[in-house]
Amino acid sequence: MATHYLGTTTSGAIVSRKSTRNDFTHAVHKSGSPILPTFGTSADGALRNSLKTWNDGGEVVAVRIVDAKEYRDALKAAKGTEA
Repeated sequence: MATHYLGTTTSGAIVSRKSTRNDFTHAVHKSGSPILPTFGTSADGALRNSLKTWNDGGEVVAVRIVDAKEYRDALKAAKGTEA
């Protein structure tokens, strides 16, 4: 069963992920990057994972587990379509 995660950056960007893991707590989002955010089970872990990919980190964002409907609605809203 999939676990859905949502978070929001300070600029209002949505950070999202659907995963089979249920223990993520943080993500690192790099504004303007085509690379997906990295996730981890702690803020330090997410940052460490991002450094492997980008070499210069990004914004650490707390994420929370949400149900599938809230996840879909948030993504629709971010794309500018009706929820």
